[in-house]
Amino acid sequence: YKIITLSPTASAQPTITSSESPSASPSAKNLLLSQGKTSTASSVNAGNIASFAVDGNPGSRWESVHGINDEWLQVDLGDIFHLYRVMTHWENACAKVYDIQVSNDGVSFTTVWSKSDGTFGMGAIESALGGVIGRYVRMQGIERASSYGYSIFELEVYGFSPCGGDGCGENGSCVRTGLTDHTCKCDEDWSGETCDTTCAGYCTGGGGVYPYGCATNLAGKVEYGCLPAGGCNYLSEGE
Repeated sequence: YKIITLSPTASAQPTITSSESPSASPSAKNLLLSQGKTSTASSVNAGNIASFAVDGNPGSRWESVHGINDEWLQVDLGDIFHLYRVMTHWENACAKVYDIQVSNDGVSFTTVWSKSDGTFGMGAIESALGGVIGRYVRMQGIERASSYGYSIFELEVYGFSPCGGDGCGENGSCVRTGLTDHTCKCDEDWSGETCDTTCAGYCTGGGGVYPYGCATNLAGKVEYGCLPAGGCNYLSEGE
């Protein structure tokens, strides 16, 4: 493939955007979210179905019917994610004008990136999304670059969870409670006394969810807050 990185030729800030998570590392932002996920399309031509665009096989492709401009391909990521970039690996039959759109519900889509100067055989195009929030990602074709339809080898979506990856340490997991809100849930068999500050300051010790710091009444001790360097500060009962 030819790899071409472009700045958006037109963009609109969607209502579903969110500020970038401070705990997101460059490698986390590059997590491939779309491969093997459920994909659908407005039409299919010659058996080249939508799932071929997310199967990880560079030799298979989705193809729309020929002669129609208003066509789309979308993937359901299965959950809400911060979305950082989309790589659209075009076959020669590509779009001259198209949008990348995102949605939380698969019904209302918002354009977050646009291209208006595509050319036949342009190869792979990267769309920088900047961390917008969404579950569904759609390539919305507006104008074809040839008399054929649209044809895409792979539609790759990269990003990371609003939980910011495993921000709760090795003894807990991050649970999303809203579009961007999250909490740390300690593993059931964990009874340590460490407080993690990378996941919104939530406690990772004590065997439960503690939204305000360290656990109370842990092994005969009471919570006295988190230590500045991390860890929970406990006092024995009666002290």
